[in-house]
Amino acid sequence: MSAAIAHLCLPFPGERAAGDLAWIRRRASSLLFAVVDVLGHGAAAAAEAKHAEQLLETLDPESTDLGRGLDALHRGLRGRRGAAATMVRLHAGELTVAGVGNVGARIVGEERLGLYCVPGVLGRRLGRVRVDARPLRAPLRLVIYSDGIRADFDEQAIRDCDPHEACERLMTDHRRPHDDATVLVADLNPSQPPLEQAKAESSPGDRA
Repeated sequence: MSAAIAHLCLPFPGERAAGDLAWIRRRASSLLFAVVDVLGHGAAAAAEAKHAEQLLETLDPESTDLGRGLDALHRGLRGRRGAAATMVRLHAGELTVAGVGNVGARIVGEERLGLYCVPGVLGRRLGRVRVDARPLRAPLRLVIYSDGIRADFDEQAIRDCDPHEACERLMTDHRRPHDDATVLVADLNPSQPPLEQAKAESSPGDRA
C-alpha cells in the first residue's frame, strides 16, 4: 500500500498562527493522520493546537484504535478551549475513519461522510465515537477539512490533480474569509509499494 498526502493550513486573516492542525505519523506498515480544529483563532488557539499535536505524538499507528485516540485527545484537552477533530488510520489493509465535531471527511466520488463525525467538543463533551471501517481494495482520494473550508466544494475540480494542487485549489476557491482553514488530501492505493515509501507534501503555512 502507498499513501501520498498533502496538507495546507492558513490562519485567520491578520493572524500569524492557526488554531488548526494537520498531523501525520507512519510506522512500519501503518499510517495515522488527523485534522484538528481548536475553537477560536489567534495565538491562544495556536498554543492549544500545539498542545493537541503533542498529544497526538503519543499515539502509535500500529496499535491505536481511533476511539481510544479521540478519547486521549478529549482527556488531554479537558479544561481547555476544546476542539473538533477527524482521525484516520490505515492498518493491515483496513481504512478506519472517526471524528468529533465539525471537521469534515469525504471520499471523492462517494457521498459525504458526515456519519464519521459525531456531535461534541473534545475536552468538553464526548459521546460514543462511531468508527467507519472498510477494507482498502481500490485506490481512493480522501479529503479532510476544517470548517474554514466550505463543504460544498466541487469534487470534479480536484479529481485529476495531485494532492498538493488539490489542497491549493480547495484553499483558493473554497476558503471561508473569517476563520482558520485546513485541508488534507490523501491518495491511498493498496496496489502500490509499502507505506514507508509514502510521500507527504506540505505547503507554506502548514503546521505538520
